[in-house]
Amino acid sequence: METSKVNDDGTVTIPKAICENLGIHTGAIVEFFVAGYQLEVRVQGAKRPDYPDVPKSGYGMIQSKRPAVPVDFDPAELLK
Repeated sequence: METSKVNDDGTVTIPKAICENLGIHTGAIVEFFVAGYQLEVRVQGAKRPDYPDVPKSGYGMIQSKRPAVPVDFDPAELLK
């Protein structure tokens, strides 16, 4: 759980770890909802940052030291 102090003008700073996790950036819009004595904050238009070291797909992630198998390889041929 993260905590933050309310400033004199009523502003609250969202901790950096939460901003990074939710993709909150400068200009992101947040909505506030009051339910009894609880405050709910919803982030609108947040976009997760693009991390350069995280692959966008799994293509080519598994590598083998074995030689490549031809495309026309039929495993059933081994059983004959």
